[in-house]
Amino acid sequence: HIPDFRRIFPAVNVTNQCGFRRLLSIHNESIPIGWPWHGAMFHRSWNGELKYQCGVTILTEFYVVSAAHCTLDGYFYKLPASRIFVKVGLSKLNASEHVQLHQVEQVMRHEFYYKSNHEDDIVLLKLKSKIVFEDPYVHPICLWNGEMWLNSVVNQTGHIAGWGYNERGEISNALQEASMPIVSRRTCLDSDPDHFRLLYRDPKTFCAGHKNGTNAGAGDSGGGLYLKIGEQWFLRGIINNIKRFNSTTNDLTSYLLLLDVGFYQYWIREKIPPDQFTPQ
Repeated sequence: HIPDFRRIFPAVNVTNQCGFRRLLSIHNESIPIGWPWHGAMFHRSWNGELKYQCGVTILTEFYVVSAAHCTLDGYFYKLPASRIFVKVGLSKLNASEHVQLHQVEQVMRHEFYYKSNHEDDIVLLKLKSKIVFEDPYVHPICLWNGEMWLNSVVNQTGHIAGWGYNERGEISNALQEASMPIVSRRTCLDSDPDHFRLLYRDPKTFCAGHKNGTNAGAGDSGGGLYLKIGEQWFLRGIINNIKRFNSTTNDLTSYLLLLDVGFYQYWIREKIPPDQFTPQ
């Protein structure tokens, strides 16, 4: 039984619009519920076990977006669609209620993506079955459709979510989230020239972070960075590179490197049929 003071209500009609989070009302305080467009990518091992790999972001009923390197097994081997699965509607990795499991039908890596140079690190996953949008648990984000130049969003606060590794080297079961500002290219390069001079040669990437211990963890790759415009949320970045000390421990004082969705919005729209998108 849910007490009368706790109820879910739509602040606006979100059913047919992307990028809205439903609100939970507790004692007259409105609290957003999770990140309904954030999902998880799993790889199926040879013994049939599903192993968590990366984050994904829901764009339409049949398409999610992530980082292309998340679809590799090892360094260069490209996994076939039959070994990649997506779960949506989960706030905990071991959850079952409201969770939908979808097998991938088609892996659409960017045509110029190469693991060796980290450029064009983006992939669209077309699912075999349709995602059922279920507010407040499963809902698409809006694809960025505005100015692509970085200067227009520098110093704006973005939000990320993920199940990255914790300080014990274990994948977090509960979904974690953090907010962080987008920083200029110069600020990023000057912060760690040895690390970023090779990674940040592509102008279609950007950095975000506080350098104060608030950061994504290993395992958060592929998840999105969301910007709020008015009452709607838009996908502006995809987590591309996290500076690590080892395979499970990252440098919390380093900026995140993200692929800039602003530059890839047209590539995405070319791949996804226009009638698939939820109105903005």
